[in-house]
Amino acid sequence: RSVKDQRIDRAVGVGKKIVGAFGHSWKRQRALQAAQKELGLPEHKLITECCTRWGSKQRMIQRLLEQEKAITQMFNNDLLKVKESDTPLTKDIKTAILDYMNRSYKDSVTERLINMASLLDPRFRTEYFSESESEAIKVQVMSELEHLVSHQGSTATGVSETLPTSAGDQTSQGAAKKPKKSLGSFLKGPVGGKTDVTAERLLSELSSYVNSPPADGECDPLLWWKVHTVNFPNISRLARKNLCIPATSSASERLFSTGGNVVTCLRSFLKPTSVNMLVFLTKNLKT
Repeated sequence: RSVKDQRIDRAVGVGKKIVGAFGHSWKRQRALQAAQKELGLPEHKLITECCTRWGSKQRMIQRLLEQEKAITQMFNNDLLKVKESDTPLTKDIKTAILDYMNRSYKDSVTERLINMASLLDPRFRTEYFSESESEAIKVQVMSELEHLVSHQGSTATGVSETLPTSAGDQTSQGAAKKPKKSLGSFLKGPVGGKTDVTAERLLSELSSYVNSPPADGECDPLLWWKVHTVNFPNISRLARKNLCIPATSSASERLFSTGGNVVTCLRSFLKPTSVNMLVFLTKNLKT
C-alpha cells in the first residue's frame, strides 16, 4: 500500500486476468501443463490473489514469472490456430486474420523495414527474434549505418541537431547580420579535422545498444531516443529515419478533415500558404 504506482496496479490487474482465464477453463489448464512439460518447467498451478491472505499478491506474481515462458508459448501457439471445437464464425475470423497478415507482410522489403523498426524500438530490440534472425538484422543495421554516416558526414553535430529550436531563436538568428569573414578564415582548415567514424566504432555502439537494459513498455520510443541520443549518436539517426514512419493513415486522414473545416465556403479565397499555416496551428497549437 505504501507504493502507489499506476504501472504496478496495471501489472497486477493483468496478472489477475491471466490467472482468471486459466481458472475458468480446463482446456487452458491442460494446455498449460503440456507447455510446462515441453519446456521442462515445474508443473505448478497458477495462484490467484486473495485480499484476506497475506502475501498472496506476491506469490501470484512469482508464479506468473516462473511460468512466463509456458504461458507465452501457449497463447502464441493457440491464438490463431484453427481448432475443431471452434465455431464457424471463429474459424472464419482466424482464417481471415491469418490471410491478411500473410498478404501484408510476405513482401521482403516490408519485412526488412519492420525488423529494422523493431530493433530500433528500445522496448523490444531483439526480444522477439531468434539468434539467426538477430544476426541478420544486425548486419542490415550495420549496412544502413555505414551508408547513413557516409552520406551525412560526421556525428559531431548530432546532439545539436536533435535539440528543439524555439521560434524566437529562429527569428533572432535570421535577423542577425552575417559576420564578415577575413582572409584567414578561408585559409585555415576545419577545426579538429574530419571525424572518422569507423566500422568498429559503429559495431561497438550497436552492441552497446542491443545489450543495454530494455526501456519500459509504456514509454514513448521517440522520447527515449531524444534522451539517449548522446549515448548512441549514430543509431539515433537511423531511429529517426525509421520510427518517423506512421503506422496507419489515420493521422493524414484527420489532417484532410481539418483542412475541410478550415477552407469553408466563406473562406474559399485563402491562399495555399495560409491554409498550410492554419492547419498546422489547428493541429499543433495547445489551447
